[in-house]
Amino acid sequence: MRIAIVGGGLAGLTTAWLLDDEHEVVVLEAARHAGGHAHSVRAQGVTVDLGAQYLSPTGFPAHGRLLRLLGLSGADLMPAPLTLTVTGPDRAAPMLVTPHLPDERRGDREPVTGRPWKALSTFLAAAAKFQATDPSWEIPLADLVEPLPLARETKDWLLYPLLAHHVRCANEQAPGVSARAAIDFCLSVSAASGEHAPLWSALVPGSQDVARRLADALPHGAVRTGSPVGALRRDHGRFEVVDAAGRAVVADCVVLAVPAPAALSLLSPLAGTHRLRLALGAFTYTPAEVAVHLDPAYQPADRRHWSAVNLQVHDGWAEAAHWYGPALGVDVFKSWITYRDRPPAEVVAQRSFRQLVVTPAAVRARNTLAARQGHGGIYLAGSHLTGSDSQESAVRSALAVAELLTPHAARLRELTDGIVSPA
Repeated sequence: MRIAIVGGGLAGLTTAWLLDDEHEVVVLEAARHAGGHAHSVRAQGVTVDLGAQYLSPTGFPAHGRLLRLLGLSGADLMPAPLTLTVTGPDRAAPMLVTPHLPDERRGDREPVTGRPWKALSTFLAAAAKFQATDPSWEIPLADLVEPLPLARETKDWLLYPLLAHHVRCANEQAPGVSARAAIDFCLSVSAASGEHAPLWSALVPGSQDVARRLADALPHGAVRTGSPVGALRRDHGRFEVVDAAGRAVVADCVVLAVPAPAALSLLSPLAGTHRLRLALGAFTYTPAEVAVHLDPAYQPADRRHWSAVNLQVHDGWAEAAHWYGPALGVDVFKSWITYRDRPPAEVVAQRSFRQLVVTPAAVRARNTLAARQGHGGIYLAGSHLTGSDSQESAVRSALAVAELLTPHAARLRELTDGIVSPA
């Protein structure tokens, strides 16, 4: 079959890579380069990403396998201890600086623990028990947090903001998000021991390198960048995908590997897609402005309180400033600046995103979309469709499409052999 894939991000490119074993694929990407949200830049001699860069060695098994199949491993993955600092609006005195014994032995770090650290430990223990029961993704976070014997102030100024940061919503929205989405990520970045930060990995060549490797593995001309899709038509069982320049791709089926609002817009003219469109309309997004910069604009005043993730709770939001010193050895920062009182002074690059909020309504919509996958020749892929909206989610969504269209393909077997499907 000839398959048109709309969207050349990680989900779309992985889908194309998997389907290429048995089908002719054409990927149409609106941006001038493949990769979707992947946007890597150079700063202080290292590559950093405006999108996701940290990877979980244990929590991202399918994504990790994909990297190895693409030739990325070893020196391409730098250990990244994910220490955490949480401050209030003035950033003067941190309420929490998590321990990391190697830094403390060198005199580089001064933990701030006390009651907030005990409260976080209490929450993580409760979250682990909750997760072990394999709960529904539709249960709201408040059902887990509110029964805990913790002070109201702790819940409102530490737990809910921390979890709001993980699921990318306003602090006041956090009680209503999917508890499973919030804790799955939170538990994956919790420490194995109280004295050491959780160890993730930083992708040294950047996420755009992954996109390039996927695109290079496809036939010449299969990935068409600078081709925003303006219309999707269906006639006698075949599709015509038309880009903004009027160029058309005729295909037997189509994979929409784009965020829910974009998929909804493309499906609007097509008869028989009412249920799909209703489900796609249930996904909620929030705006995010992210900057890579060289000045420590949002770091605590005392360098010994700096962490890989520095979370400031202010004005109803929790915004992070990532410091790449622990992973890459340089004073380069990536900060969410959507609601900050001032921008950073030494900006290297800046980009706007719309980030998914995984609510129970979104989880119900996922179930509807999964049940209708492939109906009428329409398939969906993207990190919004499964899990906690991560790199692993994007790869898993591509696997779901490939299992329907190429169930016996060699690449599919290579990528899934021994990997357990998520609940």
